[in-house]
Amino acid sequence: MAAAGGTAAEAGLRKALQRLEAAENKLEKAEAALQKAEESDPVDEQWVAKAELGIAKAKVGVAEAKVGVAEASGDAVRVAEARVGVAEAKVGVAEASGDGVRVAEARVGVAEAKVGVAEAKWQAAPEGEEKERLWILVERAQAPLEALRAAAPPHGQVAAERE
Repeated sequence: MAAAGGTAAEAGLRKALQRLEAAENKLEKAEAALQKAEESDPVDEQWVAKAELGIAKAKVGVAEAKVGVAEASGDAVRVAEARVGVAEAKVGVAEASGDGVRVAEARVGVAEAKVGVAEAKWQAAPEGEEKERLWILVERAQAPLEALRAAAPPHGQVAAERE
């Protein structure tokens, strides 16, 4: 049963696109704030750093909105690829905050998201040689993730060291 303005899926996509547009507007405002901070005389490094963090956070918002658009499309591979964008944007936030532990954790998130892309492609593939080849790619994508996890301190230890 279609609604007056289209199907529920179309309505979900429209809403996701509106969220993306709003997130992109926030990013533009954050970029303008950075430009203003950089052009101040004298330049206030703390203001610049805060503006750079604002841009990084706005990029996370844009990436998350892209996940919403991908989810509305119903394409699992696009969703997984969009989640890589979110994870990469979170690395930017961690780098802007200057917290090395958060950067490392965010990089693990990127590796996990990349494994998610490989798995989504494998699941979407028809049975046969292509599916077998894609499984090998899943296993290859898991290797750097396992290396990052092995190099990280045990969960909970980081929080104890910060205190």
